[in-house]
Amino acid sequence: MNDEIDKLEQEVIDELNEQIGEPPRNPFATYCVQFPYRVEMTLEEDDHNTRVQIDTKSEEVTFARSAEDALLAHELTQRHSRRVYCKHIADFARENMWHVDPENMTITFTDKPTTRKLTDEEVDAYEREVVER
Repeated sequence: MNDEIDKLEQEVIDELNEQIGEPPRNPFATYCVQFPYRVEMTLEEDDHNTRVQIDTKSEEVTFARSAEDALLAHELTQRHSRRVYCKHIADFARENMWHVDPENMTITFTDKPTTRKLTDEEVDAYEREVVER
């Protein structure tokens, strides 16, 4: 019931504004939605053993009647833009990784090492692989 009254009231206000030369009031406001996200990928070159994880945040501008509406619009954006965000962050990382100084990186060893004695054939294959790089 209140929605109907609000709608009628807005129609009357818009009509009166038109008569006095005022543009109709737009019920939308501009909202900035900031959101953290993570992109994970594995690399084919080593049979997907290497996992790259990027945690970042982004923001988007949306137009809505309320903050709740802005979040609902963002929910749709997330649902339909997963590949776009993945491509964006992959392109961004590709362009900027060359400028990262290894001194500014951290490494965490995540598990205990294991050992296995290599056969002579495996040693030869390893040497060929290193030389061919």
